[in-house]
This record gives sequence, structure tokens and C-alpha cells, in this order.
Amino acid sequence: LTSADFRRSGYTHVKDGYFVLEDGKFKFRSILFKPDSTQYQRGTSNVEMAKLGVLYKFNTDKQFSIKLVGQTYEPNETGEGSKLALERADKIKHDLVSNGIPERKITVSEPTVADHDNNDDTADGRVTIYFVAPQKCSEK
Repeated sequence: LTSADFRRSGYTHVKDGYFVLEDGKFKFRSILFKPDSTQYQRGTSNVEMAKLGVLYKFNTDKQFSIKLVGQTYEPNETGEGSKLALERADKIKHDLVSNGIPERKITVSEPTVADHDNNDDTADGRVTIYFVAPQKCSEK
């Protein structure tokens, strides 16, 4: 998985060089959702999922997988926020599979609790996409 793979797939903002992997994963981006919904926020569309599909299709070694982690803000123990976060991650997984990424390459993790001390009102309405790789990803 190289920066050239990303650029070939339409991610022109990705520069040449090494990707920083933390615990074997690269935090790629977050997908935002409308409040209390599994609908993408305006500006996020299936175009993003299609670009990820192209990235997978044209990557020759395919030695990476995708991990989806939703966020929730749960002031009580009802679990509704966690349920919604999982439904959002499942929506992204479905859209990625529809765009050619094998289901076995995608995992949905338990949601994390959003930190609302940073004035980020979108913190509980996102799913973060990670690329999980067995080795350092670099420009070839």
C-alpha cells in the first residue's frame, strides 16, 4: 500500500513517503453522519466508498484490511448510542462491499466513547476508517 496507490485512486492530497502506522494501523479518515441517523452528512457520499473500492482493486498486494470504528456519546447506560454507532459502521461496510472490497477484509470494532471536551460537536456522529497493514507502508 503506497502513496501512489492512493493517488491513483483519486486521493490527490496524499503525499509521497511513509505512512505512520500506530499499532499496525493507519488512521485514514472519518465519515460523518447526520445527527441520530445512519445517513451520511452532506459532502460525504458513495463517491468516497467508490474511491476506496478503486484503491483496493488497483493495489497489487492487497495485504491490508479495513477497520471501522464508530463513536458514541452515551450519558447513560441505555446503549442506544452504541447501537447507532454500530449501525453506521455497518452501513459503511455494506457500501465498501458494494464497491468491490471483500467482506472478509473489513472488520467493525466496538464503538469508542467520544470526547466532548474538545468542542467537536461531530465527535459522536462519525466512523473512523483505519487501514490495517502487516508492515510499514511506503512509497515504492
